[in-house]
Amino acid sequence: SLLYLVSNAFERKRDTAILGMERFINGNNPDLDKDFIDKEMADLYKGITNGVPHLIVSGRAPSTDETGPSISRSETHGGFDNDPYTLNSVLHRILGKVPKRKFETRDLQF
Repeated sequence: SLLYLVSNAFERKRDTAILGMERFINGNNPDLDKDFIDKEMADLYKGITNGVPHLIVSGRAPSTDETGPSISRSETHGGFDNDPYTLNSVLHRILGKVPKRKFETRDLQF
């Protein structure tokens, strides 16, 4: 992704922590190299507010979940704004409940 390119090629040192990259903030993921985890950011993102985790990792929600405050199914770095699950999750977090009218794929095509 673009963030990996920036982290490894455009910063002064390789593997520079870039916000938005799971490998630098998700201390709960056993598959990630702990040497790269930014402890301060990991602590921030491992919190829960009103029963909702601070960190959302795309593709991690159960495939049966259709809506909720922590669902993203974007498969590309630039796809979040075209992913109805992500946008409905954002609305859910803002409203504190399931939106009355949810985004659908057809709403996001142009």
